Amino acid sequence: MELTYGDDERLEAVSGIFVVDWPDWERVDAGALFHLEPNLRGPTFGGGLDPTLEVEIEAKLDDDLVPGVADTAGDDEFVVGAMLRGAGPADPMAQTERWFGMFVKQAEGPLKVGFKTSWAPF
Repeated sequence: MELTYGDDERLEAVSGIFVVDWPDWERVDAGALFHLEPNLRGPTFGGGLDPTLEVEIEAKLDDDLVPGVADTAGDDEFVVGAMLRGAGPADPMAQTERWFGMFVKQAEGPLKVGFKTSWAPF
């Protein structure tokens, strides 16, 4: 988990990396989970995704949930991670529609392949 703070030292964003195997990636891809709709994806860099490798989805939490995270976890990224791991199916933090995929990538040796989305900050 990564916590991003503004100039006023208030929590502005929560992001994390979700690692999935290929069958789960196919489910994510087919369902456009994490708001990974095809029209929001940029071009693939470094080649195509390899079905023999795990896929990393770097995503940011819905801005509407950030104040609740700040109230509960303060500035401790480990507490935020524990909140996510302990979240039940009804908890908004556990729902893929509350996360916005920014980058999808795989490690190909020292290089990464994948794509970024319009949710990415740059």
